[in-house]
Amino acid sequence: AINSTRRHIRVAQNLGAGVVVVRGCAVGNAKMEAECRVLRIELEEANPDDLILVREKVAAYVAKVQKRGQKQIEHFCRSLHTLRKEFPETKIAIEPGLNFNDLLTFEAMQWVLDDLAGQGVGYWHDTSRVWQRGQAGLPGPGKWLEAYSNRMLGVHLQDATREEADLPPGLGSVDFKMVAEYVPANVPHVIEVHSKHGRAEVLDSVRFLMGLGL
Repeated sequence: AINSTRRHIRVAQNLGAGVVVVRGCAVGNAKMEAECRVLRIELEEANPDDLILVREKVAAYVAKVQKRGQKQIEHFCRSLHTLRKEFPETKIAIEPGLNFNDLLTFEAMQWVLDDLAGQGVGYWHDTSRVWQRGQAGLPGPGKWLEAYSNRMLGVHLQDATREEADLPPGLGSVDFKMVAEYVPANVPHVIEVHSKHGRAEVLDSVRFLMGLGL
């Protein structure tokens, strides 16, 4: 993984980009990966009466992921430290993933950022992933933004519903007004949507975001 990141950093440098985004990866355990898939299906199929119970199961599972993934987090931090020494002119932004077995839980993000404080490593916010994690009973956008906006290096702007992510902003349930209150004006704002959405939808989302100051 570190060699792949090296290649991406070199490409970014050739393009004049000062920040490279590194997304979280899954805990390396086949049994936990299978459990993650089952929980995802349970969440998608849960009726309102069962939703609280499923969310509790998700929270308990993520606590296990956090405990099981501590060694990987330590290795992740060492790798980031190595990359920053090799490429001091390129900042690295770490972004949480969507899946429940992602290493970068809310708490783990704090560990990584604290471990690499002052070393050009920061947080990259993803509006749809964090919103969907919140819908699953995990820390949602408000907590992530409040905790990490002062260390934010950029944001992926995309909308989401419980069933779908990567929507053009304005077509889902993400509270972009709240996002606008936290995201620094001087960091990259990147609209990231599924390729099935056409130019007109993307332009509408640009106007929507500009109306909110994003």
